Amino acid sequence: MPAQEGNNPAARLFRLIERLGSMPQDQPAFQAWSALLAVRADDAFELLDRISRVMQLPKMTREALSAVRPPLAPIYFEWAKPIEAAFKAHRLVGPLREFMTPINSDAKKTLQFCTDRLADLSPEKMLESADLAELRREAAELRSDLEKADIDPVLKKFAWRHLKEIITALDEYEFFGVSPLQRASEAALGSAALNREAASRLQATTVGAKLFGFLLKTLIMLSALHGAAQIPQDIQRFLIDARPAVESPHGRTHEDQPSVKPVADPTPIEIVRGGDEGNRANQKTG
Repeated sequence: MPAQEGNNPAARLFRLIERLGSMPQDQPAFQAWSALLAVRADDAFELLDRISRVMQLPKMTREALSAVRPPLAPIYFEWAKPIEAAFKAHRLVGPLREFMTPINSDAKKTLQFCTDRLADLSPEKMLESADLAELRREAAELRSDLEKADIDPVLKKFAWRHLKEIITALDEYEFFGVSPLQRASEAALGSAALNREAASRLQATTVGAKLFGFLLKTLIMLSALHGAAQIPQDIQRFLIDARPAVESPHGRTHEDQPSVKPVADPTPIEIVRGGDEGNRANQKTG
């Protein structure tokens, strides 16, 4: 079953509010956010960066509701003012209560209505729980392997930049769904295409081969959600050749794995997206 109930921004915003509301309200807000986002409380810059991204959820929710046709009744937007007041009152050094107090029960009920409405009208694709857990486990192993790897520092930096983006996307899946993971995977794929020399050198290392195998597995999982990912044939072969001899997400080796759709070079990289954008892309290419 899907890794998280609630496949839209309103559901994620509601979950955020519910989780913060269940925490001790007298504790400093930064401690609550630290626990919620799994960021060390003494890593202020990382914590601020993560909070700033989560603060996009109200705007994302309003935009998703505004895109519904025919337009929704004004009651569906009545959550906005209380939540806006909460974010205006937010102080990391103040008690969590300052943030939660403006969000009354009526605002929560309205947000629940929005959650159900968007789930019916514009549900997002979701990873299976087992797939999400597997990606998180393998990403954690890769982080450990990369930290210990005795490889060229330039290659380590190249690998770490993309692995960190994927790990962050997996960490924030609860709040943003699959889109950040798709963007991070596309960025890693594009970087491999544009930096063939560095990618080839990285591929020749044990940790590099494992990284490219992980990237291919991630792309296959995403393609199962949104349709075939179109990748230039030589890049697809590069990723497949780089894979260590391990089983795929569904218990098959890469030789019998249903592959992402190859296209002849020099076709640019194209990943089919979900949502309205994906529907338009599919119509154009279908």
